[in-house]
Amino acid sequence: MDGYVFEEACKMEMKLLEEGHALPISVNLSCVSVYDDMAMKYGNIIKYLPIEITENAAVSDVKIHKLAQKLAK
Repeated sequence: MDGYVFEEACKMEMKLLEEGHALPISVNLSCVSVYDDMAMKYGNIIKYLPIEITENAAVSDVKIHKLAQKLAK
């Protein structure tokens, strides 16, 4: 489900940017691999998609914890 929602947000953001608009769309993620996959596929539009990492994911997944630290910097 995370992947589907995030991909739809990416598609929507691409359409908005093509029309000359930039509208941040917040996305809640529980799986870091989804973010990595979409960042590779959609590139620079990711900066328009603020993400929220769920507490359970941030606490229990080392990759997500490292990503959160990287994004915070």
